[in-house]
Parts: sequence; structure tokens; C-alpha cells
Amino acid sequence: MAVDLSPRFDQFSTLSIGWKAMSMRLLITTCAIFLVGSPLSARETISISADKPYQHKPSGLIVPPTLADLPRIEATILTADLDEFVQFETADGREALTVYVFRKTNGSVPVWADRAAWQIENRAIYGGAKPVKAVAAFTPPGQTNPSGLIATYVTGSGPFRSTAFALLPVGDEWYVKFRYSSATIEPAALDTQMRQAIAAIKWPKSRDPQPDAAPIGDCPAPLTLAGPASTSKSSVEATLLMAAALSAAADGDKSARGSRQASRTPAMQWCRDPGRYDALKSAKVYRPIGTSDQYLLAFGDAGVAAWVAPEGDLPKLLGKGEVPGWAVKLNLLGATNIYARRDRLPPPDQVAKIIEQEAPSAIVTTWGRKREIRIDSGTSTPK
Repeated sequence: MAVDLSPRFDQFSTLSIGWKAMSMRLLITTCAIFLVGSPLSARETISISADKPYQHKPSGLIVPPTLADLPRIEATILTADLDEFVQFETADGREALTVYVFRKTNGSVPVWADRAAWQIENRAIYGGAKPVKAVAAFTPPGQTNPSGLIATYVTGSGPFRSTAFALLPVGDEWYVKFRYSSATIEPAALDTQMRQAIAAIKWPKSRDPQPDAAPIGDCPAPLTLAGPASTSKSSVEATLLMAAALSAAADGDKSARGSRQASRTPAMQWCRDPGRYDALKSAKVYRPIGTSDQYLLAFGDAGVAAWVAPEGDLPKLLGKGEVPGWAVKLNLLGATNIYARRDRLPPPDQVAKIIEQEAPSAIVTTWGRKREIRIDSGTSTPK
């Protein structure tokens, strides 16, 4: 099954299975497998009175009807709650500001700021834009530490003179990104204008502190790869256990956010893999610092990424001669797709093909009150 990885798009569907977890092993108690159809996400315009603000209820973010002296022209839903944006623009289109809010399911502010920078530097409309104020940390309104990143560019050609972006976290679960382009404002002044726009937003009052942000750098060396990975035999039991662990982790994250525990797990630090993977086009590879056996393959600039890593203790839990393998997962904004296990670390360009060409073995919803685990009936049974 092909998955559309274009920016700001979330899609998943296939098969569902009834199951019940008992002890550390999963026993399938229902074998009714049925096809579940899911329509493709579609843009939906939010109806708001011209004098009313836009509100993103899950995060508490409130955006006024006028921002940086620009009138709001549209508020749009790509995936309800999970991926929405508000556009401000002059009548002649020479000044444009967009505020995006999307769910955090992977990566970090430095990772997704790097993706935003890549988009600006490589889009034809900006004519090879160059940074005037390089990516730098700033302290967002209502926060006490520099958890956001901001950058300003001068364009090489096209309709705009300058462009800028800013990305910041809102609590543990949301990213907010600003994109501002101007045909009249010089880059240095646009930086000031962007910061004023950020300050004009009504930000949620009570949020857990977020890690300091810094521009991402290259890893010391590229991934060491041993060629394409092969598919490992995978049982329904193995797929269910992996899916159940994902579902439990999503629920655990929600409980931890609600408890506002004083002790926090240190944030994962990332570096950008310097390897060349020409088949990836615009996707980029990021790794936890100090690792060489796992990576995040980030598509676009809107929070969708594949996570590739060893399976950890899964073979021990299953027994029955299960051998260690590598898990391939696609983190969407409201679900995680789990793909067939691999016998070694697959190259990033192979992972892109896996996601494009293969049906997931399981899909785990990670958002909303109703959580589902869907299993592909093609998953092999143990022999």
C-alpha cells in the first residue's frame, strides 16, 4: 500500500483484528478479521467570523484575526486537531504569514526546524534563499528557556524580498511553526516583525517546560550499512506485541503529561546523518547522538517520519527461536504504521521504498479516546 508522504498529509487503513492481551504474551481470542476502509484526508476550511480568533482546542493556542497587521484569509484543517493552519495575507499577496500547529510524534524542535530551513533553501519560489540571520534559539512567550528556533533569509529571486520561519514547542505534544514572506520588508526587519507576531499569539498559560533548542549539526560519520535488508519471518504474536507496546506507550505518555511529574526523562539529542542517499529526494536522515544502529527518516516538514531501530527485548519476550531484527515504523500524526521486520539495518532509501510499496503489518492509532490496533491478515503465523 502506498502512503502519501507529501507535507501535511496523514493517511492510514487496512485490516483490523480483535485481540486480548494476557500476561506478557499475547493470546488471540478473536479471529474475526475484516476490511476497514478509511477515506483520504481532505482540506477543510474552518468557518470563523472575521472578528473572531482561531482556537486550537487540544493545545489551547489562540490566534487573533489580525496578525502582524495582516488580515486572516483562511483557517484550514488537514487532519482535525492534529494538523491545522491559519493564513494571513495582504490583498495583493505581497505579505504572507502562516501559523501551523501539528502534533509531535517524533523528533525534536531542532529536527523539524532543520526540515523547515531545507524547504526554504530549496524551494524555487525563493530563488536559492540564503540565511541572513542563521537558525538560532529564542525563548517563546510564556516560557522560561530558549526552546524555540528562528531564522531569516534573503531571497535570490522571485516575488519576495525576504522570508523567515520560527518553530517552537507547546507542551509535550505540539509544535507550532510560523512562515513569513515579504516583498517589501528587508530581512533584518522581518526578524523583528516575526517576533512581534509570535508575541501577539495567546499562548497557553500552563505547560511543562521544554528542552533548550539549538541548531542541529552533522553526525561525525554516516551510517555504516551492509546492503539492503531482507524481510524476517514475523508471527501474528510478534506483530501484536509490538503494536500493543506502541499503544501502551501512547497511553503512558498521556498519563505522564497529565501528572506533571517533577522528574523528567532527558530529551533525546539528535544529529543529521551526513550520508548521501540520492533516491530520498527531499527526505533527510537524523540519528540520536552517539548511535549508529537506528535513525529517523523525516519526510517533508510537517512531523511525519519513519523510525528504524533494533527490536530490543521483543525476541526474548516471544521465545520460540525468534531472532533479533529491526523494526520499521512510520509515525503519522494520529497513528503509527508498523512494517515487516528486517534482518539488518535497512538503508534509508530502502525504507522509503518499503513505505511507498508495502502494506503495513499493523496500524496503531495514537490519538483520540478510541484506540485501535489493526493487523494485516498477511502476517505469517509461527511455524
